Amino acid sequence: MEKTHNRERTLVIAEKPSVARDITRCLKDKFKKEDTHFEGEHYIVSYALGHLLTIAEPGEIDEKFKSWKLTNLPFIPKTYNLKPIKNNKNQLSVLKKLVTLPDVTTIINACDAGREGELIFQYIMDYIAEREPKLHLTAESTTSAQKPAPAQKTIKRLWLQSMTDKSIKEAFQKLRSHSEMKPLSDAAKSRSEADWLVGINSTRGLTSFKSKGGGFFLTPCGRVQTPTLSMLIEREKAIEAFKPEPYQTLSAEFLNGSHSYEGKWIDPQFKKSDQNPHERADRLFDPKKTKTIIENCTRHYGIVTETAKEVSENCPLLYDLTTLQREANTRFSYSAKRTLAIMQSLYERHKMLTYPRTSSRYLPEDYLDEVKKVFKNLASAELARNIQKFAAEAIAKDYLKTSRRIFDNKKVSDHHAIIPTEKTNFKSLNDDEKKIYTIVVERFIGIFFPSAKSLKTVRLTTVRDEVFKTEGKIMLKPGWKAIAGRLEEDKILHPLEKALPNPTSKPKAPPQTSSANDYVAYCEKVEALNLETKPPGRYSEASLLSAMESAGKVIDDKELSDAIKEKGIGTPATRAAIIEKLIYDKYIFKQDRQLIPTSKAFELFTLIATLEIEELTSPELTGDWEYKLRRIEKGELSRKDFMNQITDNTKKIVSHIQNYNEEENRSEASFSPINGEKFYKHATYYTNENQSMTIRAIIAGRRMKDDEIATLIKNRKVGPFSDFRSRKGVPFPATVTLNDAGKVEIVFLNNEEDLSLDDLKQLPLVGKLHSDQSNVYQTDHAFISESYLDKKPTGIRINRFILGKEITEENMSLMISGKKSNLIQGFRSNKTKRLFDAYLEINKDSGKIQFSFPPRKTKGKKAAAKDISDTSDSSKSEKS
Repeated sequence: MEKTHNRERTLVIAEKPSVARDITRCLKDKFKKEDTHFEGEHYIVSYALGHLLTIAEPGEIDEKFKSWKLTNLPFIPKTYNLKPIKNNKNQLSVLKKLVTLPDVTTIINACDAGREGELIFQYIMDYIAEREPKLHLTAESTTSAQKPAPAQKTIKRLWLQSMTDKSIKEAFQKLRSHSEMKPLSDAAKSRSEADWLVGINSTRGLTSFKSKGGGFFLTPCGRVQTPTLSMLIEREKAIEAFKPEPYQTLSAEFLNGSHSYEGKWIDPQFKKSDQNPHERADRLFDPKKTKTIIENCTRHYGIVTETAKEVSENCPLLYDLTTLQREANTRFSYSAKRTLAIMQSLYERHKMLTYPRTSSRYLPEDYLDEVKKVFKNLASAELARNIQKFAAEAIAKDYLKTSRRIFDNKKVSDHHAIIPTEKTNFKSLNDDEKKIYTIVVERFIGIFFPSAKSLKTVRLTTVRDEVFKTEGKIMLKPGWKAIAGRLEEDKILHPLEKALPNPTSKPKAPPQTSSANDYVAYCEKVEALNLETKPPGRYSEASLLSAMESAGKVIDDKELSDAIKEKGIGTPATRAAIIEKLIYDKYIFKQDRQLIPTSKAFELFTLIATLEIEELTSPELTGDWEYKLRRIEKGELSRKDFMNQITDNTKKIVSHIQNYNEEENRSEASFSPINGEKFYKHATYYTNENQSMTIRAIIAGRRMKDDEIATLIKNRKVGPFSDFRSRKGVPFPATVTLNDAGKVEIVFLNNEEDLSLDDLKQLPLVGKLHSDQSNVYQTDHAFISESYLDKKPTGIRINRFILGKEITEENMSLMISGKKSNLIQGFRSNKTKRLFDAYLEINKDSGKIQFSFPPRKTKGKKAAAKDISDTSDSSKSEKS
């Protein structure tokens, strides 16, 4: 570090070394590179390494709180002491020396332009100021007549939209004052302290509660992560509680003139109902009605009407961070964390994207000239799939005009939407960076292009008052859709003909027309497809990010309203970290693109529900907290009022835990399985009166019911059940037993090798096996025929659980009689881990289970004219 001279210098503190290096390139000064900073005559440029400080642990603030005792809570410190993060102490010491240099009179905060960047800088300043009592940090510069005292420093803020040299130079000309940044600083500190306060107290409180009986059961909780987890838990519960309901759809083959087409039955009077969410216009839940429609329409003529309408489709809005993360997860299976890292690289290292951690999808109203410069550079670049030609087309055809869907000052706060910069060095990018950069460029170009226009044709065929719908679609002008190269194939309907068709079957009645202009079609046949309603899908990162953005509310996300976004869970910059924290704490895991709660997560929420801590689980409440933080940013709410509310919330959480009295809240169980002995039900376990027997209420992630516990105590065995969960959260089937010591054991599926024929005959009878007429019985784990125990080649043993699905007695009865099962939804492939639906049947030769699949409809130009009679089931065999 150079010796100080009689001059005034400015210290610039960036968030990372790479940003510091970029800044030195844009300042009019000669810099000497030191190990920890860049030293110039007028400027010193140094950097943090991300977060250098964090709030100290309770035991570091007060010795009393080193032990995790419930009686010590709530812990609400008067001041939130900061401590250096272990690996970053050296850089913090360097910044302290630089800040206190006598010739440094101005300090510029050049950390990331957002809440977290503000927090990194403010924590550094707070930490140094606390240890340097003479240091005086001011918001405004002194006048030239007033020479600053050596310990007086003026704070300024560098606010960057992109990392190009031009953008950096412009930002240095528009430095913001420290007082202007006070609301953002208040919001940043409030968020940090609120997370710490709720996290420390809820984690210590629940951990202490769970560990009362001995051991240490760490139970991490948080202000934001636990409500996020609650959405995953609620979805999983909905899936588990879901009972599929059978329904049918009808497809008819019509002849018109010399051509055929397919129509799907619909109820034209259908109206969607919240009470019956699975009802659709094309679904029939009454088999009798299905049969009647088939009988009434087959081999009858119908009248055909057709309407064609031009439909326009606008390009979606520009990307903000969350929508880009969702898109990358959907298209490339990238995690939110991975996408953010790629975007950060495109922003910092390559300078090819604007600031990524934005929540806006619009540009400032004076930004058209900047847009034109970017388009000019894109048009001359070499990009993926030659999409630069569309930038050139936009310039040539004068598409670059102002529009409220693109330019709107009311919808831009500190940062605008993510767009490309003037830098276009595409060849320097790796494959991941190319993918993310390309979809940003596609959206940026596309939003200025005309809307996509298509001709949508709806053909309605009415046969004896029943309506069948056929749709066609032809692209007229691809507009913005041409840019991504993902155009849908045209679905062409052959023009209607006046000539009567020549059916292969004998009509039941002649055609009935009301006018010579009517088009007539003959219903050759109607076929029913048997289906079942499906449970809600599990969250992917894309759908969870969307749910976090709306605090769990189901809304149309094409153009998410600002009012909903302001009450979301977390911020665009923090949502990826929240998901990663849930994975790290082993509350959720990834399987394919799905996020699945673990047994640990279910146990946590059972405990929270017992203690009635709504403050810790409600997405809506957490969304309201986030809304209040945004109000602090805007200067509409004081930091003090917010922290008082968070403190009250924390006290409520701790109070729920401390005031839960197990003896008062225990209830006498509804069973007395052993000689009338009383049993009691507690929050997380059952026990007898003298507490010689204790059985946990949650076994392997499954909440046991009273009658199941009673059966377990009485018979020493209960089950099997299919919804136990492994530590990874994967459901598995098993039986629960009590051993001689009264300890619970889980017994996995096994072969009945020691089962005798006499034992088998004591079990529930399912029916007779069609191949050899031997009886089939149901054991705990399988369906077994008498001939299997006699080791006859025709004998069968079929697991009750196949690829995660329980085989019902009804379906087994169908199979042993030589028929297919009903359609079973939700098998999971062992190889691909993907879900699929299938019928089951017993192979007559091998006696093994085989799958057969519902017919798949062909996509594309031939779909509307396809002969449905040509469709046959494809089958494959798989041993169970």
